[in-house]
Amino acid sequence: MQEIGPTHARKSKYFVFTVEYLLPVFTIGFIIFLFWLFLYSKFFAITKVECELDYEPCSNQNILFELDKLKGENIFRYQDGEIIAKLTAGDYTVRSASSVKILPQTLKFDLQSVYPVVAIRLKGVENEWVVLDHKYRVISLKNTHPNCPVLLVDSLPAIRPGAPVSEELTRPLDMTIRLFQDIPSANSLELTDQTITLSLDSSQKALLTTNKDIDVQIQSLQAVLSDPTIISESRTIDVRFAHPVIESK
Repeated sequence: MQEIGPTHARKSKYFVFTVEYLLPVFTIGFIIFLFWLFLYSKFFAITKVECELDYEPCSNQNILFELDKLKGENIFRYQDGEIIAKLTAGDYTVRSASSVKILPQTLKFDLQSVYPVVAIRLKGVENEWVVLDHKYRVISLKNTHPNCPVLLVDSLPAIRPGAPVSEELTRPLDMTIRLFQDIPSANSLELTDQTITLSLDSSQKALLTTNKDIDVQIQSLQAVLSDPTIISESRTIDVRFAHPVIESK
């Protein structure tokens, strides 16, 4: 009788795709798909950039131009460090900036202006101020008092957020800041030729001139304002002369 030895399974020369291969392949493929979907597909490309400056819609065209460059960038690969550094370090009058990602395609920026130093108001227009920073660049237009020195002007040249005002306003603005620092009760300043008209919180007006030493006039005005009796009875305080001239109510 012929003895039959042990048999061995012959390996196929063809690759057989069995269930044990299916799960790893599917998992790897799914991971690759997610990687492409989140980081490279257009589904998560930025298409909308919202911007608020001091809780109002941004109107500065330079800022909007910079933010518009972010469109098309993947929202997950976007990093805000570079754009925020640019906005706060450049000539955009921005003090602080932050951004929030709103999936799938929106970025929202919250910007805060630099602190106002002085403002300009057109004579006869009671509820509109052009607010400036320390470089006399336009921060924004306000319809409430900006709580800073105010210069009254007869006319306003064209203004643009982020841009400096005309050089002809530099001297009056310097004078406004100086007088408001020395006269805390000042409310607004008007410069007409050589005459400075300073409106005070107590509804009085003080008159000064650019033709004489401003320090001497300030000291004279401070002396008058330190007397509560004079303040209560006066309407105009004129310190353009050697001795103050006080017009009673």
